[in-house]
Parts: sequence; structure tokens; C-alpha cells
Amino acid sequence: MLTPISILIPIKNRTLFTVQHHGKDMTLKLFQKNLDSLISLHDPEDTWEILVIDFGSSDVSMELWLESLDTPFTLRHIHVDGSFSRGKGLNIGFENSSHPIVLALDADMEIHTRDFFTDIEEYVGKQQKAFFPICWSYTNPEHTEGYKRDSGKGICAIQRTMFQRYIDNKTWGKEDDINFEHFEKQGKVIRTFYGEMYIHQWHPEEFEFKNKYYEKKSDIVAEKKNKGIQDSIQKFQERKTNGTRASLFLRK
Repeated sequence: MLTPISILIPIKNRTLFTVQHHGKDMTLKLFQKNLDSLISLHDPEDTWEILVIDFGSSDVSMELWLESLDTPFTLRHIHVDGSFSRGKGLNIGFENSSHPIVLALDADMEIHTRDFFTDIEEYVGKQQKAFFPICWSYTNPEHTEGYKRDSGKGICAIQRTMFQRYIDNKTWGKEDDINFEHFEKQGKVIRTFYGEMYIHQWHPEEFEFKNKYYEKKSDIVAEKKNKGIQDSIQKFQERKTNGTRASLFLRK
């Protein structure tokens, strides 16, 4: 049986909402798909609690919506007043969590392999490392194109005794890098890639979208961040995978 895990998910309006793409309205269900993937992976012997740190979502009535779900694990709703802050949400989630391993997970992720959790057991539970999985990031709403996003550092699993408080960020970004660098300096970082079995769902990448519920606009230069994403795509294109030249993924 895997070591009990507390999964922390800060959220603001990511469950059922509409965006525009190429002039057309699209309904996204990021958090719903996130939970669906966790439900499908859960084993009867697992002990998971999922803490939903909700900054006043209005796309659904979060508490009522969570109560309506039939899940094999404990779902806990924590309401937070004020502007969204991912760092603040993770801190509050940790303070209210109870299990020896803590996983910071964003609402727009999906996990489709048990290897993800067996690796947490090995690397975090046994080796006391900080686990930063590498996701496959989709670049279109159809989820037919994507790339290996090894620049992403937001999803992290650690032993609760290793937890350090995140910055209470008033804007999108920074808290991930600071947390990653803390463990990197200690030589504790473990990174694993699962291909399309661990994914970041598509949503608009514009800074206006990312910062919509924060207190202020991001002070990260958009061109610099976008360049980082393009660099990740280029690096992946240049690698060789299983003896063949890797390229921007296109599912047939």
C-alpha cells in the first residue's frame, strides 16, 4: 500500500468556463478532467485526501459541486477570501493537510499512469527526494499537438517534513522557481517524464488569462516567458527518442 498522500489544489474558476479560440467560444472543464483522472487511477488500498483550496470560484458552486461527486477518496473544500494566490493556497492547503506526503497539483493537470504514484512512493517516501514530474503540454484545444514541457516546475511532491512556505504571490509566476531552486541547491530534485500519460491541458497562454484573478499583473516579461516555452519546444525537437528524431507531437 502506498504511503498516504495529501493532494493540494488551489483553484479559481477552472471547473466549467468559456474561452475564445480563433473567434469561437469553447467550454473547458479542466478541474473536472483532473478529478476524473485521479478517480480512474485510485486503488482501493490508497489513502488520499484532496484539499481544494478555493478562492471563491463562481463558474460552479464549488462546495455543492464537490459534494455531488462520487469519489473513492476524501475531498475537502477550503474557502479562501481575497484575490487568488497559488502560493497562499498551497500554504493553506499544507496547514490543513494530514498525510506524510504532500503533492502540489494544479487544477489543469491530468494523470493517467499509476507509475506517477509509485514513483512518488519510491523517490519521496523512500529516498526523501523532491519529486518534480515533467509533463506533456498540449498546444491546441483538440489535444493533438504538444511538447515535453521540462521548463515547468509547479507540480511537486515532498515529505511534509520538507515543506517550506511558498511566497504569497500577488501575480502569476515565481513561486514555482523559488521552490524548485530551494531543493535543487540541496541536491534533492528528481525529475521523471511520462509522455502523454501525465499532461497539462490546453488553455489560453495569454498573460491576461493567467493573471485574471490575481491582485496585480505579472511583472514577468511576456516575451521572456514565451521564449522559454519556445526554447523547450526546440530542445525537444532536437532530441532523439527511442532511436527516432523527436518532433512537435502530432497524433495521427
